[in-house]
Amino acid sequence: MYLKNYGSLFYRMVEMATRNRQEIEIESERAKQAQIQLEKTQAARERAHKQRVRGLEEQVSKSIEHFVQKKKLMEGLKCT
Repeated sequence: MYLKNYGSLFYRMVEMATRNRQEIEIESERAKQAQIQLEKTQAARERAHKQRVRGLEEQVSKSIEHFVQKKKLMEGLKCT
């Protein structure tokens, strides 16, 4: 009788351990996929930020060129 009860108890413990391991593996996979998605999102944001910075740098460069051209034009008009 005692052996039968211990056997049943052992079987339930093995089942619980197996179920717990499976749940941990599933949760681990979810966390891994969430991390991958987070990294992809971060990379996309970084690319968008770099593109925005490049666009602003081009605007500044063009504004400086325009300013220099106008300054030269104004200096040329003062000399004549």
